[in-house]
Amino acid sequence: MRYSAHKLTAEDFAEQDLKIKSGEYRGREVLLKTSIIEGQLTATGSSRNIYITDSNLGDLVTTGTKFYVVSSDGTVQSSRVGTVGVTGFISDDTLNNLETVTHVIVSRYEKLSISGEFTHTEVIGDPANILLCDDLKDGWIGSWNQAIPNNQTTKVSWDRPVVEAPSSGAVLYTLNSGASWGVGSSTIWLPVNSENESATVELTAGMIVIASYKTKARMTTPSTVSEIHGAISDVNYLFTSMDASDAKGRLLNFSLTGLIQTHAASATKIGLETIRLESLPLLPATGKFWGFNASAGELRHSPLSLDAPTNDSPAFKAVNYNVAKNQQGFINYAYAQLTYDATAGDWGDDGKIHPVDNQATMLDEKRPH
Repeated sequence: MRYSAHKLTAEDFAEQDLKIKSGEYRGREVLLKTSIIEGQLTATGSSRNIYITDSNLGDLVTTGTKFYVVSSDGTVQSSRVGTVGVTGFISDDTLNNLETVTHVIVSRYEKLSISGEFTHTEVIGDPANILLCDDLKDGWIGSWNQAIPNNQTTKVSWDRPVVEAPSSGAVLYTLNSGASWGVGSSTIWLPVNSENESATVELTAGMIVIASYKTKARMTTPSTVSEIHGAISDVNYLFTSMDASDAKGRLLNFSLTGLIQTHAASATKIGLETIRLESLPLLPATGKFWGFNASAGELRHSPLSLDAPTNDSPAFKAVNYNVAKNQQGFINYAYAQLTYDATAGDWGDDGKIHPVDNQATMLDEKRPH
């Protein structure tokens, strides 16, 4: 909320928080451009350096850039760039069992921002075939889908939440590298359903698919842990959800974690909760929450009651608190991703939130590791 913070009331913050959780908030994000790199690509060493002979490397890859690598056996792995050298880069994450790379697919931020609802473009196809297509070989604004066509019948999971039924012509496909294009059935390829995936489709080898669908801009950006604005008594509850409904936190989960909730809401299953907090790790000297410092206490909440999800849905939990930066009012969300363990029959939740700057990963304290 870009208003002078001293003019905002607790009610103003609460109203916007409800809009964010119900998917009504417009949001804003920077668009991605996806490009495919070929050439002499190898992955060597325990750190899995990706070496690329490409004169445009510096323009395509910077620290933090998201990328996919496709190996000679068709395996697809994703990661982010850790460090960049003259002829290659090192992944932030370990790329497992990767020896020979055939293509690197890079998605980088453009200087183009979008707000509210917009049309997202997603391309399906083997990178080698996409490079033969004049319409796509120089890159496109949008993303690349990992479902590589191989004559198999499958259901394509889309990268972003599909928020409305598309119109005719939203899906185009080619079997001859773009020499001619056909129109796919939007209701088959892009149905609006709880799974956020296509109906059963056959991905013919050599096929390239361009799907354009409506989604919404992310409502959050990574932030540092900030001083609380207003009263500590305004921080009362934790919000958690797994329901595949924009009105029940699906878009907030995607904005925070990049995951899409797919649980089909049921009157007999708890899919969304607001839970009272039991303690806050507030450090009086700074007015900030402390995360992994036990001496300052822990942000604890009452046990979750979420039921087992359908469709292997992810879930999340988040505590919202109000902050002021440069005399402007914002809402911060301290959150955690939740994954259901069917064998254990629970979400593996530790009953805590661990506030950190930006994003971090941690081991599940309730499961063997």
